[in-house]
Amino acid sequence: MLRKYWLSLLIIGGLVFAGVYFSRGLERVNHPLHVSPRFLILALVLQTVYWLVLSALWKRIVAEVTGSRIALKESFYQLCLVSIAKYLPGKLWGAVARGSRMKRLHGITEQQIITATCVEQFFVLYSAVLVTAALLTGWYHSAWAWALLAGAIAGATVGQRYYGRVIALILRLYVRLRGKERKATAFGNLSGRRYYFLMCSYAAQWVLLGLVFASVYFTFFSAQARGGLIYSLLLANTVSITTGFLAVFAPGGIGVREAVSSGILAAQVPLADAVLLSLLFRLWLIITEIVLGMIAFWGSGRGMLAALRRVRTGADE
Repeated sequence: MLRKYWLSLLIIGGLVFAGVYFSRGLERVNHPLHVSPRFLILALVLQTVYWLVLSALWKRIVAEVTGSRIALKESFYQLCLVSIAKYLPGKLWGAVARGSRMKRLHGITEQQIITATCVEQFFVLYSAVLVTAALLTGWYHSAWAWALLAGAIAGATVGQRYYGRVIALILRLYVRLRGKERKATAFGNLSGRRYYFLMCSYAAQWVLLGLVFASVYFTFFSAQARGGLIYSLLLANTVSITTGFLAVFAPGGIGVREAVSSGILAAQVPLADAVLLSLLFRLWLIITEIVLGMIAFWGSGRGMLAALRRVRTGADE
């Protein structure tokens, strides 16, 4: 029974944890806020576009790595699983949940799932490095910033040649630990055009999410949209989320994101506003992810109901 419905239980657990984080965060919001309907609508539109882009990119990676063609809706559903499960202690539950669905519904092997996940994480993390370097260069215009940007671009070029070898090493380690398959499946690097398309696309999704962050700020705070402030908002969002992801001890990067974001923004806005903004954006994301988790649970429930109908149909026949 537990093995059959573990995915639904995982989603419920993620929703419970997200709900607890939301309620605790809400208790800390005791500052009077104004709401700008214009920026609120902009934030909602940008958030929607962000999820569409992210779904299209995961769909593309699955096709490139496994040869399987999944629908955009299915890609979105799989990202919902990853998004809500990250609130459970441990960083891998979302990937495990997504992988289980990919194997069950699409016949994708475990090695292909691991490869696709590694490719995705490589592009997510390194595109964050590129966006951070570009923002620092645009803000400071100094020699060290240009050197950082040049190094980041050079690193992306070198990565195109060698990231496949790192993934192959991870697969060999996985095979050795599992002891089930004779050898690791070979993975060839993406061609230059496809590689740089994915890198630039993931960089664009970081900018999109940063614009959501900025829109949330202008929704709840009376402030003039200045170039330096927007740069800081984009930078704070990218660096804080990346740092939170790398903080394996913090479910969903709770606490780490907020500290990093507030520290970066303190140079542009009052520290109290920076702390409050990081908390408000966390609540914004939790609300979004609770909705995504409900969508994921609804989809999982539909799958279970369809399986029960097939069983009943077979019994009647």
